[in-house]
Amino acid sequence: MWTLPTCVDKKRDLDYNVIGGAKMKRRRVFMVLFSTILFFSSVIFAGCATAPPVKQDSPKSFMGNWVGIWRDYSGPSGEVNTTITPLPDSRLLIAVLLTNSRNSSWSIKAEFKDGGLVFNSSTLQMDFWINKDGLLEATYNYQGNKGSWLLKKN
Repeated sequence: MWTLPTCVDKKRDLDYNVIGGAKMKRRRVFMVLFSTILFFSSVIFAGCATAPPVKQDSPKSFMGNWVGIWRDYSGPSGEVNTTITPLPDSRLLIAVLLTNSRNSSWSIKAEFKDGGLVFNSSTLQMDFWINKDGLLEATYNYQGNKGSWLLKKN
């Protein structure tokens, strides 16, 4: 036989709706907060875009001491100090000192190609260029870890 719900049943239903409503409200607040953070981070990163590269006529403009910052896209960052010198075989030696890195001191032999410097090995790929502001920029991919450098001539 069917009976009308009692006051106890109504109270339980009311509590359930209040709790469910609170969950929905928290979800809505979270989504608004997440969307806001996503929007502002995209605006910030768009504002940090670097100047376009300028193709160099010779590798001489890359030679010298450069200082600046490095940033791994997965999180860590630090300072970078590099010296670029010519080698007898037309490549350039790039000697590097990094802070806040597992590999703090190393060097590579890069080639001058298409107005920039290029280094490729099985574990590291790097591209260097000088932007319109005269700053040396680089991108790297070290065993899947990607990042960038931004340096000024010292």
